Amino acid sequence: MTKFLTALTRIVRDDKGTEATSIALGIILIALVAGLGMVEFGEDLAQFFVDTGAQIDAASPGSVPVPTAPSGTD
Repeated sequence: MTKFLTALTRIVRDDKGTEATSIALGIILIALVAGLGMVEFGEDLAQFFVDTGAQIDAASPGSVPVPTAPSGTD
């Protein structure tokens, strides 16, 4: 039983892998936020791009300016 308790306390005190664990938790947090954002704002964002594309498609540019020849005054 003492060997088990010694091994358990060694595992608890061991610092190996803490950085990898924190990075993994950060990745999970980012994935959760991105996933929830896509679910929550997906339709609105898609509609925004559809509306913006329609406005760009409907835009009529003005005429292209024609350069004039320089006057011959010296």
